[in-house]
Amino acid sequence: MTRYLDLAGVCSCALLGGAVARTAGLDLFGFLVVGVISGLGGGMIRDVLLQHGTPVALTDYAYLAVAFAGAAVAFLIGIPPWIPPPSGGGGIGLLRSRAGKADSPPGRIGVHRQRPAGDW
Repeated sequence: MTRYLDLAGVCSCALLGGAVARTAGLDLFGFLVVGVISGLGGGMIRDVLLQHGTPVALTDYAYLAVAFAGAAVAFLIGIPPWIPPPSGGGGIGLLRSRAGKADSPPGRIGVHRQRPAGDW
């Protein structure tokens, strides 16, 4: 049971890596590299830090196959990225509190406008 949950986690992280590769505009090889690194990296770091011997991803080839499959699905289907655009920062501004922020315009809690260079 835990093996299938672990494989599902590898697949979901490979899909997320594919979404990041789509944002970067990579080709199929880039999708596979980013998907495998993001899919297998966390589990390998976990196994090394817990010192339970050789990481499972290096001994069971199903993990590599699932990571490749997740990255290929992200390439073929075109999963939209969940990362906000760097210029917008849409969700980050909503998390800021208004307490102590004198430059916050009324009615727009937590969303701050960028000041011009000469405006102090």
